[in-house]
Amino acid sequence: MPVIKFSHDWNNKVTGSNELFTTVRGHSPKKWKYYCDNIEKIFSVLLSSKHICDAELILAQEDRLNEIPLPFLMTDTGLINSEEIFKLFAKFKIPEDGEVIILVFKKIKGG
Repeated sequence: MPVIKFSHDWNNKVTGSNELFTTVRGHSPKKWKYYCDNIEKIFSVLLSSKHICDAELILAQEDRLNEIPLPFLMTDTGLINSEEIFKLFAKFKIPEDGEVIILVFKKIKGG
């Protein structure tokens, strides 16, 4: 089973009651292939190495971080200030104009 790892539960998207959640990841050809090869597959969602749920990857999209609408980034991170958001991504070595992969997952009930 493919795996998606989180070190922090940004905006309670992994543990919350929402059915859909997003994540924005740094882009590399290897990552892009991994996610594209696993669209419509069930992932094990890990938070700090602990299984939280299972979720189906329903969308993978390439973009530049600074071209993603601010309301989307606010919802994804739980932060309300663009400066804070870009600082957060910089911690993950993603520059403001860096290429990213946007992923949308649907939680599997009972997973």
